[in-house]
Amino acid sequence: MKDSILRLSVWTALTAAIVVTGGRATSSMAAQTFIPNDGPYKLTGNSGLSYVGTSHVYDSTSNHLYSSTRAGIYHFDTTSMKVVGRTPTVRGAGSMSLDVARNELYVLALHENVMNVVDVTTQKVVRTFFAPAWFNVFYEADRGELYYLRGDTRDVQIADRLTGRVLKTLTLAGRPSFLDGDPSHHRVLVRLADTKQIQIIGTTDREITGAWEARDDGQSAMAIDPTGTRVFISSGRDVLMLDGETGKALSRIGMGSNIESIVYDPGTQFVVALSGGQVNVAKVSATGMQLQQSLNTRSFVQEIFLDPKTHRIFGISRLYDDGVMRDYTAQSLPPDGGSTLLTLTLRQ
Repeated sequence: MKDSILRLSVWTALTAAIVVTGGRATSSMAAQTFIPNDGPYKLTGNSGLSYVGTSHVYDSTSNHLYSSTRAGIYHFDTTSMKVVGRTPTVRGAGSMSLDVARNELYVLALHENVMNVVDVTTQKVVRTFFAPAWFNVFYEADRGELYYLRGDTRDVQIADRLTGRVLKTLTLAGRPSFLDGDPSHHRVLVRLADTKQIQIIGTTDREITGAWEARDDGQSAMAIDPTGTRVFISSGRDVLMLDGETGKALSRIGMGSNIESIVYDPGTQFVVALSGGQVNVAKVSATGMQLQQSLNTRSFVQEIFLDPKTHRIFGISRLYDDGVMRDYTAQSLPPDGGSTLLTLTLRQ
């Protein structure tokens, strides 16, 4: 996601498995007979990580994936496929969000009312301030402010990024399940878990400015075209394409049983949805969406990220903490207690 607040999975057969331990990598090869070899994407790599993140943030500018864990913040380079650093002073880390322009990572503690701000260049904490534990943080780039939400309250706190001072508190019509920012339209879209709505927060005045009808899925996923003209949302087994101005559904396509993550690549016009380890790819046109590929990765991954420069897609495991945004109990760890990072590469 872009950087969503939900952006919080292991191979039995690998094409090129890179197992990372203490920042060093080794490779192994195995058969891949069950992976379809057609469609726009091919599976080109798997990295077995020694840690499991509560939350992940991907920065396509630096090609770094940041993961919050009980042992600190891991910095992983997706070009070399190696751990390139760790910020050990931030322990028990939870939700994160990245300010790309300032190279600052906002990291909420799980059990303390503390926000740690990490300079990702030096990998050190540069300041701390009060912030609510067990919440999710979202950095809103339009005004440079922090949004705090969680799944068992309707409140949205908007805070200053330098001091943490709460600037405004808004009350939603239901409990939030997903949030994404749309700087092109000066707004934040909040999907509700128990109310059939996507609510729109205008970032200029920090006000709720409208709502669109949407299925109350509980767990949900969403992606926004960088121009804000199209919004893609999960809806049961389907992905819906909405008009970015009116919220009207323009197209619907079946993408799996339980859609966990969605990305949209404007360069290829592919919308990609993750459903239980199944990666489903659809081509977007002016008239709708058409399914191009359904690739079973046979992996324990719950979130996908897009590199818009190379069009690569990364899939990763995540540790769920009960009460953080999604207020239900999910499987807490991948089968072996480790984590998985998949790489899908666009065919030439």
